[in-house]
Amino acid sequence: MKLLFKQIHNGAKFLPLHYTQSMDFATNKLQVILNNLSVKPNSVAAKYIERMLDYCGQKGVKDEVRYCATSLEAIVDFVTLNSNSGKNNYMVVSTEEEKDVLLEYTIQEATKVGNDDQHNLVCHKVNNPYVVFLCHNLRSTDVYSVSLVDAKGKQMNAIAVCHKDTSDWYPKHIAFQILKVKPGNKHICHFLSGDTIVWHRK
Repeated sequence: MKLLFKQIHNGAKFLPLHYTQSMDFATNKLQVILNNLSVKPNSVAAKYIERMLDYCGQKGVKDEVRYCATSLEAIVDFVTLNSNSGKNNYMVVSTEEEKDVLLEYTIQEATKVGNDDQHNLVCHKVNNPYVVFLCHNLRSTDVYSVSLVDAKGKQMNAIAVCHKDTSDWYPKHIAFQILKVKPGNKHICHFLSGDTIVWHRK
């Protein structure tokens, strides 16, 4: 299987916690945020921030909780609030690959991670001038650790997820177009990039 584990390499860093706590991440606050960060309105950075605000403001599917975290503390708080069991009962996994190159891999083995498909949480890094992770809960989703080997014999572990209930997804979602299936018709499985963090119950 040919795979590309694309990551965001923009050198972005976390803003100080006290600073992000005072910011209102809403699309109608774009100009205020640009002013606070001394970002010019027509710059590339401004476009990324505008896109991030739109992305973070989108509504999730049924029973999905979405949250954009701007600090490590905020990520842990999100996991704690949405885990129903406390952060100490969770483990973290992510894909090991760091290359942004399309390579052919042989799948050796896939092992299911955890036994609870209702309380997995995932945080995706958003392309933005400062660090933002879009975190959301995963319902009816299995997580797998997949052992891969490339053409040169190098082995790596990648994380894949399989969404078992897609009935509430947007009908024109890119996954349905690529796989030529309809919402709720088939499971949707995909690999995660190395800058995506998955929290699963022990």
